[in-house]
Amino acid sequence: MKADILEQPKAIERTILESVKEAEVAAQLVKDRFVYITGSGTSYHASLVLQRSLTRIADTSSVAIPASELKYWIPENVKGTILVAISQSGESSDIIDAVLAFKSKGGSVIAITNTPGSSLTKLAGTTILTRAGVERAVAATKTYTCQLAVAFLLSIKISKLIGRNPSDLESELMALPKEIEREIMLADKYVREVVPLLVKRPVGFILGTGPNYPTALEGALKLRETSNLFIQAFAGREFLHGPIQLVSKETPVIVLEPEKMPIVIKRVKSYDAPLITIGKESDLLVEYNGPEEFYPMPYIIPLQFLSLQVSLARGLNPDKPEKLGKVVR
Repeated sequence: MKADILEQPKAIERTILESVKEAEVAAQLVKDRFVYITGSGTSYHASLVLQRSLTRIADTSSVAIPASELKYWIPENVKGTILVAISQSGESSDIIDAVLAFKSKGGSVIAITNTPGSSLTKLAGTTILTRAGVERAVAATKTYTCQLAVAFLLSIKISKLIGRNPSDLESELMALPKEIEREIMLADKYVREVVPLLVKRPVGFILGTGPNYPTALEGALKLRETSNLFIQAFAGREFLHGPIQLVSKETPVIVLEPEKMPIVIKRVKSYDAPLITIGKESDLLVEYNGPEEFYPMPYIIPLQFLSLQVSLARGLNPDKPEKLGKVVR
């Protein structure tokens, strides 16, 4: 898992540079259409990032739906719309079933996957390949950040087609691999300091808002997968609408970008809950100062390292959680 995490800067750079033509083809198909986005687990979190990215960067309407739920949510006729199906393996049954259901109702499909020649690529009309390389650990790390790189790249390409000028975003995207390298060094250095706050507390929360709401979901999933902790994610202020009832001295709360939710922080502190902040001037520092649209990539890095180190501290094997596999049938 650590090797996969450390390979992210090169994998992201490879994906950005080598996926350009594929993203341009996909952008032509997406332009002026309503977009459905789907995936499972980590890939669903990437779907949420893509939904926000399409909205904010490309002025494109879209909705992200979990792959296992897609057939129950889409209308009877989806002609003229596009499904972007995201899957690391391109083989999980939920994503294949979702694509088949969508195509049966008249829709077109774009695949984002790390696996050329997979079942998903054969079903899709167009494919954007991530170039993450083989991911050896079960818990997705570098395949997730490469999916995010494709999400940003695709959104920028659509933005160009509709007459916007995303040149600043393009240059920031090209700089992301170096930025991620710096965040990896920071996280590897400091994350062990907060591990004791989690290792003996089986229940906790992660809070994120805006671009980092999907990051909170992904971070919580990583901790559940690798560390056998029941960590649940919420959008920052949604936490006040019920879940805060569960906060106590024994329930750690991880907060992304704490400066964006001062009232939530104040409430959590008032109940003496162990608090871990991630961001600028936080317990786990994120130094990235680029566009907010790209925040999901640098902010996931400390949570990846935290999942790895908490798993090891609990005597578990983060590479091979005993009940999980790389492909869900």
